[in-house]
Formats: sequence, C-alpha cells, structure tokens
Amino acid sequence: DVGTTFMGVFLFGYMPSFWVRLRGIGPMAPAALLPAIVPPRLRGCAPLVALERSRSDLLTAGALVQWWTMLAIVFADVAAYFVGKRFGRTPLISVSPGKTWEGLWGGVVAETATMAAAAVLLGWPYPLATGGLYG
Repeated sequence: DVGTTFMGVFLFGYMPSFWVRLRGIGPMAPAALLPAIVPPRLRGCAPLVALERSRSDLLTAGALVQWWTMLAIVFADVAAYFVGKRFGRTPLISVSPGKTWEGLWGGVVAETATMAAAAVLLGWPYPLATGGLYG
C-alpha cells in the first residue's frame, strides 16, 4: 500500500531529523552545568574534572528537553499500566480490552508531574504551568 510506505518514510526518516535539530538548541558549557547536577564531593573525580575543563557541547538545552520528554513518556506508560492493573474497572476501548480509563488518567498524571518536575529543574518560566501543559 502506497500510504503505508509514505507514512513509514515520514515517521522513520523525517520525524527523527527534528531530534537532531532540537539537540542543537542552546549549547550549555559543562562548567556551568555540572555544579548544578553533581554533588560537591563528587566533582573532584578525574572524569568530571576533565569534562568541566573541556569545551564540549555534550549537553544542550534541546537535548535536556528531549531526554525529559522521553523519560516522561516512559513514566506515563509505566504508571498507566500499574494504575490500570490496580484500579482499572472501566474499559477504554473494545479493540484493546486491557485498556481502562483509570489507567489513562494515571498515565496523564504521571507524565504531567514528570514534566512539571523537569520544568522546575530546567528553570522554565512558570514551571508548574508550562511543565504541566507540556506533559
């Protein structure tokens, strides 16, 4: 089918190109980033000292948003599964009998909370609102 072929090319070829573009947003110097995420007693180890002195753009603002987004998707899937298993009573759709409304809302809450935490850690303006809406 031609539609399936074009959709496959779009999803597996064109869409991942945005990951590369997103990674290039806002390079962050390791010297500015490491003190915020590494405890002071661990900053003296040789690999971190070398990374802090380097001028690499290992992490960018776009890469951090990308990783938090993927982490939020995982949290949503895991929460939807466990909440649906524990509290699920109302079927969501007949095509997939294991899906429940309770699981859906458990996933939504987990993803919203994960991205709100990410927004706080990344220093977004109005972190609970922007992170929650992004999630």
